[in-house]
Amino acid sequence: MSIESGLLIVLVVALVAYLLAALIFPERF
Repeated sequence: MSIESGLLIVLVVALVAYLLAALIFPERF
C-alpha cells in the first residue's frame, strides 16, 4: 500500500468519525 492511499484512508476515516460525532453530539458543533 502506498503512502497516498494510506493518507486517503486516514482522511476518510477522520471525516466519517467527524460526521458521526456531529450526529451524536449536535450541541458541540
